[in-house]
Amino acid sequence: MHVRWYAAVPKYDAFGREIGNDPLKTLRENTNPVPAETARVEVSSREPGVTTPETEAWSGAHDPEPEPAAAEPVFVPPQFTRPRRRRGVGLAGLLVLAAGIGAIFLVAGSAVEKGQDLIERAIPELPDAEPDAPPPVGLKAGSLIREGNFAEAMQTLADSGLGRPMSLRIAPERIDAQLLDGSTLHIVQVTPDGELRELGTSQGNGQPIAYKAIDPSAPERLVRRGSTPKSPPRNINYLVMSPGPALFLGAYFKSGRIVIGDAHGRPQRVL
Repeated sequence: MHVRWYAAVPKYDAFGREIGNDPLKTLRENTNPVPAETARVEVSSREPGVTTPETEAWSGAHDPEPEPAAAEPVFVPPQFTRPRRRRGVGLAGLLVLAAGIGAIFLVAGSAVEKGQDLIERAIPELPDAEPDAPPPVGLKAGSLIREGNFAEAMQTLADSGLGRPMSLRIAPERIDAQLLDGSTLHIVQVTPDGELRELGTSQGNGQPIAYKAIDPSAPERLVRRGSTPKSPPRNINYLVMSPGPALFLGAYFKSGRIVIGDAHGRPQRVL
């Protein structure tokens, strides 16, 4: 009797296990996870929009790095450099500065001394006619400020033939004058004894003072009326007579007091 077997005959391995049946598959899956490449393939085959822990881990690890935020501008406060302190000008510089300020003050506050100041600085002190006699002071006898003595000195200048005065500096001990004759300026001096000394000449021009316009009493009158207890007549240093638009006198006291008067010696203002 022959028996025919039509069903499929399973194949077994040497240990009696059916070929294709892997009893360790589950253990391998638990101990050896699917590689990342395989996982990506599996994830790609899933439905879109489905997120699993594995896909989240993978996408987070491979997402492009976010661009760094633009740095806000940092305000840098301006740096101020303290200017270098200049060194002192020194004694010479201070002297030059003081001289400049003094010159400005002289021009602004002592305009009545125009021309006469040059004589004061340029002409050296000359000895008195009588070296043993003390020079006159204030309005004492012999002072050229006194009316009679001043009148005689003006007559001496007029008789010299050197021209008319551009300006006069009248001090108790002498009179300095600039006499204009045409275009020649004569610098002269009258001493208390009536002597006329010619000190030099230069070129000059302008409107001189007429001798008839000079009041002989004006210098003494201005000193007496312009004096004070702190600046008495004996304190007078000198007077200056200048033509100006109108003839005027300036009395300069040793105390620093300055009195401006008209052609007749009447005080007009105090500087």
